[in-house]
Amino acid sequence: MQDFFRVDGLFYRVLSKIWGLMVLNLLILISSLPIVTIGAVQTASFTVLSKMIREGETKIISIYWQSFKKNFKQSTIAWLILVVVIYILAVDWVYFIQFKQLGNWFAVGALIATILIANIWQFLFFYLSRFNDTLKKALINIVKISFSHPLLSIISLVIMFGPILLMFLSSYLFVFSLFISVFIGLSFNLFLRTYLLLAIFTKYEN
Repeated sequence: MQDFFRVDGLFYRVLSKIWGLMVLNLLILISSLPIVTIGAVQTASFTVLSKMIREGETKIISIYWQSFKKNFKQSTIAWLILVVVIYILAVDWVYFIQFKQLGNWFAVGALIATILIANIWQFLFFYLSRFNDTLKKALINIVKISFSHPLLSIISLVIMFGPILLMFLSSYLFVFSLFISVFIGLSFNLFLRTYLLLAIFTKYEN
């Protein structure tokens, strides 16, 4: 029982992880206020979480800002392109729903494009946090990797978008989700996804 409460014991390690996630969550909220920085925020978060999981790293703030500054330009460009594409797809879906065009081939094409973009989104910023590739090469590799690991890709998508969908099931879930997100929800979601993404990408790093 004494080993449980030691500095290197399970209790301390769990508390240390929770504290690290809370600190990271605060950094995410602060640096996401100008929406244009969200790409760099995701890349920096994945950098921190990868080191936390693999190396037990506790220097959350310094590693976060290092990665944020290092990857700011490329991650911001990637995020802005992604936002434009998502906006176009959203407009298309509003049109299809409003004019009851969900059964035509354009809607099928939009569905395929939506799935592809969702896959790119879930992998892109993790990829940028691990590899020094151009955006073009990153996109090509992401598409290949997502098709090579369909099950893990689907699980990661569910973790990424599931909480967002649950939020809108009821007003209680919406308020609860916002409350959790302020303290640890955002970083914990990324933490779970990082475990999965590390399992996918480790073989490619070598």
